[in-house]
Amino acid sequence: MARHFAAALIRRINPENGRRQVLIIHYYPVRILANGKRIRIGQFQIKFPGGKGEGNETPRQTVRRECIAETGLIIRGHKEFCELAIPDGPQHFFLVEFDRCKGKLRTTVYQDGRADLGPPRWVDEDKIGPLLFGNHGKAFRLYKKQELELAQSNI
Repeated sequence: MARHFAAALIRRINPENGRRQVLIIHYYPVRILANGKRIRIGQFQIKFPGGKGEGNETPRQTVRRECIAETGLIIRGHKEFCELAIPDGPQHFFLVEFDRCKGKLRTTVYQDGRADLGPPRWVDEDKIGPLLFGNHGKAFRLYKKQELELAQSNI
């Protein structure tokens, strides 16, 4: 049975320059040797915090659990803005306002199975789009399209 995937697009306004930013994670695939040593392989990918559902979790529960693990943040008020259908199972993307989160951002590398996740970092929205891997990029483009449509409807 295909499992769902859920990720969070966490955004804020940069207090220093007023630009909108999103929180991203550098994802490094690793090979684990017989002695337990972890060796990074291939190139890193840039993604939003998130992962696969476990057990009977709903996508909403999955994204909360994954955000705590990958960022240190407890998210609240998250709203799903897109669902992408793929053969491995549906991918759900949620919009989260940073000022509704609790907790402190993780500052160390997080070992997640066969991956090392770098500390979360803020990146200006206008610089991140082409750098996101896979469906994270597609979801980001849909988010930007929805934001533009909303802005135009408020004119």
